Amino acid sequence: MKQQINFIEGLFSNEGHYIDEIEKYKYLETKYELVYFINGKVNELDKKRLKHLSIVEYDCGHSLVGSIKFFMKVFNDCKKEDFNFVMSCKYVSLFIASKMSFFYKYFLLVHFFPTVNVGLYKLIFNNLINNINGLFVFEEYVANEIQEKINSNKKINILHARDIKYSIREKIDEKFTVSFIGAMNIFKEVDSLLSLLNFNYYENIKFKFYSKNITNFISNKYFNQNDIEIIDAYLTSEDYNNYMKDSDFIFLSYKYAYGIRVPAMVFDSLSNGCQLICNDNPSFNYYIEKYNCGYVFRDEDELHKILTNLQKLNINEEIYNDYSQQTREKLFLNIVENFYGVEE
Repeated sequence: MKQQINFIEGLFSNEGHYIDEIEKYKYLETKYELVYFINGKVNELDKKRLKHLSIVEYDCGHSLVGSIKFFMKVFNDCKKEDFNFVMSCKYVSLFIASKMSFFYKYFLLVHFFPTVNVGLYKLIFNNLINNINGLFVFEEYVANEIQEKINSNKKINILHARDIKYSIREKIDEKFTVSFIGAMNIFKEVDSLLSLLNFNYYENIKFKFYSKNITNFISNKYFNQNDIEIIDAYLTSEDYNNYMKDSDFIFLSYKYAYGIRVPAMVFDSLSNGCQLICNDNPSFNYYIEKYNCGYVFRDEDELHKILTNLQKLNINEEIYNDYSQQTREKLFLNIVENFYGVEE
C-alpha cells in the first residue's frame, strides 16, 4: 500500500489558479497516494484534469468560522503519520483550529507575510513554526523576512511557485513595448507611469495597458503624443500569455500593504522573455538585484530616467536553474521521502 500525501486547500476557488497549482504534483502519483482536501467544490471539467487525485470536498465557506470548521474536519480525517500539506489558509483560522484539535502534524505553505497586524501574525507564526512539521515559502526573500520577524533559526523550505523557462529575446520591434497586464486591484498602482505619460513623450517606447477597469485610471489625454494601446477587458489565459509574448518589459508597481511576497507575474514575465520595471517594493529589489532581470524605481524621476534610457539587461542565467521544474520537483520529493524515511 502506498504512503499518502494529503494536499489541503483552505481557500479553494474554481476561479483561481488552484487547479493549475495542484497539477504540478502529478509526478508523485507513481510513488504516493495523493488526496486533495478542499474547502469548496471542483467543477466536473476540472475533476477530469485531476484523475491522479482523490478529491475530498468540504464546502464550509471562507469566513473565519467557516475556515476553522473546514480545518477541524480535515484534521479529524487526516492521519498524523501522513504527509499533510496545507497549501492555502487564513492563518488565524489555521492557528485556532490547530489549538482546538491539538493537531500540528502538517507542513504549511506560506504565500506571504502580512504587513498589517504584524504583532498578531508574529504570535501566530511563532506558535506554528515551533510546532508543525515544517514551513514552505515561495521565495528566499520571504523566508529571510519571516525568520527575522519571528526570531527563529528553524529551516524554512523554499518551493518556487513558478518554473522559469529559458527565454531571452531581442527587441520585438523598432520600439520597446512596455506593458501593464492584469486586472486592477487595491494593491496595484499605475499613477506614477500615467503621470509621466501625461507630461513626457517617449519616442522609443510603445505602452500597452491590458487590464479590466483600466479606463477608470487612464483617458484619451494620454494619446496626445505617446504610442499607447488600451484594452479594457477580462483576460483569458491565452490573452495573458499572448500579451506577454508581445512585450519587452512588464510594468509592476505594488503598494506596501501587498505584503512580503513576489507576484506570480514576475515569473510569467521572465518565462515569456520579458524583463521588469518595478517600484521599490523590497521583495522586488531583492529579486531583481540577485538576477539582474529588470529595473527598480523609487519615484517618478527615477522612472522617467529608466524609460528615457531603456535597454535590455543581461539576466543572470542562474535563474533558469533555480526556477526549473526539475529543481522544484526534486526539492519537494526529497522532503517527502525524508519525512517517510525513504533511503535513496
